[in-house]
Amino acid sequence: MALAKPVDSGSVGAPKPAFPLQPGTDKYKVNLQMGAQSMALESSSEVKEEGGHWMITDTANTPMGEAKDSSVLEKRHALPSEAQRESGAGVNSGRV
Repeated sequence: MALAKPVDSGSVGAPKPAFPLQPGTDKYKVNLQMGAQSMALESSSEVKEEGGHWMITDTANTPMGEAKDSSVLEKRHALPSEAQRESGAGVNSGRV
């Protein structure tokens, strides 16, 4: 077995988006099945343009409560600059 040579991550660059983001909200009904059990969820993904950034919020309404992931993307190259996750009583956030 031969290992691949290490790659300098700075020389690779960022991936290009497959398509441009568009403002709007998509809503989904989800049914998770685990063996004989199932759980119905509602999910949504909202994209907003704000101050030269894309604000993206994914929300899932579950029997255990709401879970929300929010991201801020730089509009010119769609790279994340900030992220936040909320679930139950906890909030995790950070800057990239």
